[in-house]
This record gives sequence, C-alpha cells and structure tokens, in this order.
Amino acid sequence: PDTEALDLYVVNATLPGVNYTLAFTIQNPLASQDSPPVSIAAIGVRIEPVGMNRDFTSLPDGDSAPVKVLPVLFSVKKIAQSNPYPFGINNVTVTLATNLDLVRTSSSAPRITIYPLKEARMDDGVPGYDPALFSVALEGPDAS
Repeated sequence: PDTEALDLYVVNATLPGVNYTLAFTIQNPLASQDSPPVSIAAIGVRIEPVGMNRDFTSLPDGDSAPVKVLPVLFSVKKIAQSNPYPFGINNVTVTLATNLDLVRTSSSAPRITIYPLKEARMDDGVPGYDPALFSVALEGPDAS
C-alpha cells in the first residue's frame, strides 16, 4: 500500500453537486517540510487526477496548508545574569519555550545545551545539578 495516499471506497451512492466532507487524523513527521501539491482522482468511474485547492489562509503564514510541518525551534530563548563583577556570585536566568513537546521516553532523552559558559563554576546546591555531567535537570510545568 502507498503510505503517502489515502484510498476512499464508496459504500453508498453519492449525489451530484452535493459536498461531502471528511476529516481524519495523521501524525506529522519530525522533520520540517513545505506543503506538497495534493491531487485527487477516481478509478472505477475514471476521473483524471487534478490538483486540489489547498487552504493557505485559515492559519497565519500559510500554516493550514496540508502536511506543512514547521521546523522544531525555540520560540522563546532568553538568558540574563544578576552580577557582572569578577568572582561575584552570579544568578543566571534562562527562559525558554519550544514549539514541540519535549518528552523523555525509554529510547529518547531530549537534552538542551547552553554554551559557552566560559570559566563558569556551579555550586552543588543548585536544585537538579549533577556535577558528574555538569548538567541541571529542566524543571517547570509538566517537566519531569
């Protein structure tokens, strides 16, 4: 079977001039892609393939076009510090958001890297800090 096509089988007679609407759920791929041209055709009673009208306006930036997939990205990415003075205690605040749920599974553990933090040292008292990995566990709503 063609995994890039959807076959619909007519069970009951259709009427000419009547609109039939159906909806179905698919899972988008992880990789970004533009919306490809989509065609429709029929066999049995032959209707030649013809391009379908894609919806580019229901969402901003043409994001409603079928199977358009946006790239994974940080939609918010801010970093600031509390103290610029030599040998001072410095609280670094990172605010981030992605346009994709980052989910830890048995086969995948997403990791976010912030670099370079030249000559930085981290105190063992930082919540979630693992000195062996020089890493901090991400905490927040639904972060586990």
